[in-house]
Amino acid sequence: MPMPIARKFWEWRKVWITAPSAAIVVILLRSIGWLQPFELMALDQFFQLRPRESADPRIVIVGISEQDIKNLGHWPMYDQELALVIRRVKQQQPRAIGLDLYRDLPIEPGHQELVKVFKTTPNLIGIEKRGGAKDIPIAPPEALAELQQVGSNDILRDVDNKIRRGFLYWTNAETGDYLESLGLRLALIYLAQEGIQPQAADEDSPNLKLGKAVFPVFESHDGGYVGAEAAGYQMLMNFRGPAQTMTTVAMTDVMQGKVAADLFRDRIVLI
Repeated sequence: MPMPIARKFWEWRKVWITAPSAAIVVILLRSIGWLQPFELMALDQFFQLRPRESADPRIVIVGISEQDIKNLGHWPMYDQELALVIRRVKQQQPRAIGLDLYRDLPIEPGHQELVKVFKTTPNLIGIEKRGGAKDIPIAPPEALAELQQVGSNDILRDVDNKIRRGFLYWTNAETGDYLESLGLRLALIYLAQEGIQPQAADEDSPNLKLGKAVFPVFESHDGGYVGAEAAGYQMLMNFRGPAQTMTTVAMTDVMQGKVAADLFRDRIVLI
């Protein structure tokens, strides 16, 4: 004879009680953020375990290493030296140049020479740091600010001091002021020659669309995050690999003309 329903329930009572209880405990722990560190650690491990992505051939980095500083014999580099680096890169006709160095004060000799280079390089984007509650703002180069050739290089650190998110737009909620990130400014210059312009994903969405790619706005409870700071237009980063994944050349090699004559042509160059 079939077993009465009540008897079946009684025999399976441990399952009926344990499974929902465990689910409730997990949901509760996640909602108060106790699982966030473990989920973020798991995300880090997945990045390290997955196959390394190939280097993007559209990007070249002019790196400044300890050896470059030894070769110069001083730091920071003088304005005339930075002007030389930019001119060397510019000669090869890259699509966009990103100057990821703070340059809010003159460093003589050669300041006027550098200003001239700034004013005659329309595809050069400098940086400024808008900062936040705990950060001190750093102004952009004055000449580039006047030409509106500036992007933000503000960064976001998680509670464990690691960087997993980045800005597409830095924004000030109180004033409505905003500034594109350095990476976005450079990408927009590059993509413009491909006929790709930024647009909204749809009429009801604030998400940025570039060609077929849509960049969802990061929300405070996305992924493993719980109550994360979601100001501005943020996105989770896709780390392509460790250092030297991108094509990188030494700054002093650029200054001395020791790089291929077409290395920077039609590419994004980050200094």
